[in-house]
Amino acid sequence: MVFRYLTAIVATSVVTVTSAVFAADCAPSCCAPSCCGAKACAPCAAGPSSCQSCNTGCQVCGSQGVCCDGLVGEGIDVDSLTPEAQSKQLYKALQARLVFELPEDADVYLADQKMMTPGAKRTFVVPVNDATKVYQYRFKVDVVRGGQKYFKNVTLDTLRAGAILKIAVEAPPAVEGEPATIDVAVESVVPGGAPSQDKSAKDAGAPVADGA
Repeated sequence: MVFRYLTAIVATSVVTVTSAVFAADCAPSCCAPSCCGAKACAPCAAGPSSCQSCNTGCQVCGSQGVCCDGLVGEGIDVDSLTPEAQSKQLYKALQARLVFELPEDADVYLADQKMMTPGAKRTFVVPVNDATKVYQYRFKVDVVRGGQKYFKNVTLDTLRAGAILKIAVEAPPAVEGEPATIDVAVESVVPGGAPSQDKSAKDAGAPVADGA
C-alpha cells in the first residue's frame, strides 16, 4: 500500500486564557495601563471611577464605587473547550489532531519530517483532503538507548477530519549492548467525522483512503 504523506503539520500548545464580564457599572478607564495585565487598580477610592492602589488581579472601579474585573470581553465558553467541540472545529477546518505523550528525548517524524517541538507532551495538527474519507497515516518515533538509535514506524488507520488521537510512547532505559523497546499505544479521544447533528446515512459508509 502506498502512503501519501500530509505536507503541512502545525505544532500547537495549550494556552490558558482568562477573561471576565464587566458588571453594568464598571468603568475600565480607571485602570491605568501600568496596572492592567501585571497589576491592577484596587480597591476603590472614596469616589467612583478611581482606584487607590495597584494589587494583583485587574480591577476597575464602577460607578457605584465597587471594584470589578478589568478584563474586556464576554469570556470563554467552557463548552467550547471540550474534545467534542474542538473536534467540530477541526472537522470544519479539514484537520485532525495528534497528541503525543512520550519521553522528552524521543524524536517524532511526520510526513518524513523531524518535528522540532520539545517536551513530554506534543500536539500536532495535520490536514486531510476530504472530510468524508478515513485515511491511513504513518509516523515514526526514535530514541537513543544504550548508545544506539532505535526507531519504530506506526500506521494509523483511523485518521479523518475532526479526529483527536492520543499517542502514548514508552521507551524505557536500556543497558548498553541489550536491545531497547519502543511501545506505542493509540487512543481515539474523538473519532472525528461529521458532528452528530450533521451526520447522515451516507456518512456511515465513508470510504477508506490510502493517504491525504
